[in-house]
Amino acid sequence: MLKSHSNLGSCRTRMSAAVERGYQGVVNSDRIGEPSSMSDMATPQTSVKAATSSHSPRVEGMRFHHVGVAVKDLEAGLKTYVDLFGCTQVSDPVPVPAENVRVCFVSSPPGVLIELIEGIGENSPVEQILDRTGAGTYHICYEVPALDAAIKVLRQNRCLPFRRFELAEHGKFAFLLSPQRQLFELCEIAGTRW
Repeated sequence: MLKSHSNLGSCRTRMSAAVERGYQGVVNSDRIGEPSSMSDMATPQTSVKAATSSHSPRVEGMRFHHVGVAVKDLEAGLKTYVDLFGCTQVSDPVPVPAENVRVCFVSSPPGVLIELIEGIGENSPVEQILDRTGAGTYHICYEVPALDAAIKVLRQNRCLPFRRFELAEHGKFAFLLSPQRQLFELCEIAGTRW
């Protein structure tokens, strides 16, 4: 494994190593899965064989919600998706300070939600992706009836949760890494639906 000289790279290295070993991270109020030391990490919950067997637990009620797309400029992205791609704007732009982003939802026939995500500031994870790729798919989000229960099952299957936040009118959200290190989001919708 390559060593990193930055805090972000070090964090990714620790998270990747934890995912490979199947360890669970520490839960804090808004950051989860980034233990402060190796002694804070729990023991493995499942083996690779158990996590991939047909008998591993599944998240009940989990269904596709949206795909997140990173854009450099939210208004320009909206224009492209609405005017060029024929999508319908279904939400106003909303700041998400916990993630250093602004988001807006559009719907593409037959009703697929797309979340356009603009980074705000250099600490935004979206800005880091845009610097590498220019724009594109950022994550896939799944809606779940109970976020905490879903995270528990996913942790037993070697998924690593690392960021959690709430939007008062919309619900609870968490970002996780799959055992293959793919970023995905879970949402427990409350109140207004996009």
